[in-house]
Amino acid sequence: MDDSYLALYDVRGIQNYIYRTAKLADVIGASVLVENIILEALKYSIAVLDTSLDYCLDWYDSKDVFEYKDMNQYDIEVLFIGGGNAYVLFKTKDTMREINKIMSRYIREKTYSLELVCAFVKKSEHYSKDYVSLIQQLNEVKAQITNVKPIGALPIMEVEIMTGYPIINQRQESTETVSKRKAKPEEDETKILDNLVTQKGEDSLLAIVHIDGNNMGQRIVRLIADIEDYGTAINTMRRLSYNINKYYQYAFNQTKEYFDAKRSKEGKKTIRPIIVAGDDITYICNDLYALDSVEYFCQLIANHAINEQPGQAPDLEQYGFSVCAGVAFVGSHFPFSVGYNVAESLVKSAKEFAKKKENKDGERIGNYVDYQIVKNIHCSDLKTTRLREYVTPLGENLINRPYYIKVESDTEKLKSMDQTIHSYRQLRSNVEYFANNEHIPKSFVKEIRNTYSLGSHYMRELVAFLESRQYQMPEQKDHMEMYDQNKNALYYDAIELVDLFALAKKGSD
Repeated sequence: MDDSYLALYDVRGIQNYIYRTAKLADVIGASVLVENIILEALKYSIAVLDTSLDYCLDWYDSKDVFEYKDMNQYDIEVLFIGGGNAYVLFKTKDTMREINKIMSRYIREKTYSLELVCAFVKKSEHYSKDYVSLIQQLNEVKAQITNVKPIGALPIMEVEIMTGYPIINQRQESTETVSKRKAKPEEDETKILDNLVTQKGEDSLLAIVHIDGNNMGQRIVRLIADIEDYGTAINTMRRLSYNINKYYQYAFNQTKEYFDAKRSKEGKKTIRPIIVAGDDITYICNDLYALDSVEYFCQLIANHAINEQPGQAPDLEQYGFSVCAGVAFVGSHFPFSVGYNVAESLVKSAKEFAKKKENKDGERIGNYVDYQIVKNIHCSDLKTTRLREYVTPLGENLINRPYYIKVESDTEKLKSMDQTIHSYRQLRSNVEYFANNEHIPKSFVKEIRNTYSLGSHYMRELVAFLESRQYQMPEQKDHMEMYDQNKNALYYDAIELVDLFALAKKGSD
């Protein structure tokens, strides 16, 4: 009789933990702390508990995944790690419980405030049944468990504003912040930012880019839903998790290399990664290359698929990767946490649009990017900000975000979005047009931007004036019309981006 137990581990609140700070140095340190935190905790726990335990923690190497044979030969075996979760098989329940205690303590001591959550089931002969039970149990545990936090501050203590934890030193830092600082690599925060900005100064901008895969969970569930045999199921899941990590890491590394090369003659970098964990990616980027870096990433990741096998062509039609991205343009000394929250809201905005029935093709979702120039901390409330700042007195919409990024592997229905006002290709073309002084002088471009917010009547007057000076809008049927039939501004987004594209900078020189 098999008395093994399958455990599913998750660490609560990692995103909030990483970005719960206004300082980039703390974000970097936190991302280092949480990288592979579950596996590190498991290794530590095994060493503390009993060195005679027979265990296997490796399920892949640099070349490929290892085959799982379902032999139950180990006391502890990592089946696979993916999506921020770890699946571990224990030969006995007692071993699992003892390991869990040590892991929980290790994570708390290492990070100060993060909490380990575990769900487990007795292993049966039916993997799909066990998998569903695990996911349900984990969701129930997360919903019901008390959010245990470190001891709070007494009334006589000062607290750190961002964390709410007691201050422990003269730098006004909590234990959590100190832990993050200790984990940060030896690099000066100011130099990181100076290396990325186009030019130093109060007006210098950076972009915080957040990328997230589309429908990953649904696709994984569909691929394993009917697999009963443990060996087949584990090998399938290992392949899927491995592919997600491999191809997203590859796409990011290639993107970074490509755009860093553009500024190499200046001795500067373009992209600085913050966290690259499967299909969840965040990086800081020079403002002039941010949107194009997202497009480049989309083109790369679209060439691969979640179930791609060695030596086989990827099934892009059914399981090709697509992403939604958010780009928050912020001042180089703006609180990082606010910028990230905006970027996260932008991804949510892009996903909501991409998943509308009329915009997707069955389960297939296109690649979309949304962006925002962050002027104050209130931009985190994206919908309110856009209703307040991007709608004219007559109810006309100034912005058409998010934008669809066309890739060759998309279906024809998805590609049809490239012919709409949500086309990234057309947005980029319009930016290039308005950046060229031979088309329209820069002073007039700024006047167009400012007049747009007054409404269509004022815009017609301005366009008539510009045409009398032989300056025309980008080619269309009616040069006088600056809105479409649905009251959406045709060029506001492009004009707002004129100073935020490297191609536009070249065009205005």
